[in-house]
Amino acid sequence: MADSTLTKELETAAKIDGERHEHLEAAVNNDDWSAVIQSQTQETKSGE
Repeated sequence: MADSTLTKELETAAKIDGERHEHLEAAVNNDDWSAVIQSQTQETKSGE
């Protein structure tokens, strides 16, 4: 019989890539980056 290790590794890699894509999409769509940017802008301005 053939060794199925490579097939399992490919399946695991595909699953990890899918999860990584979902996390990236959630970071882009579900976060309010304007609040973070505003806070950093205020910190920068107050440091001058």
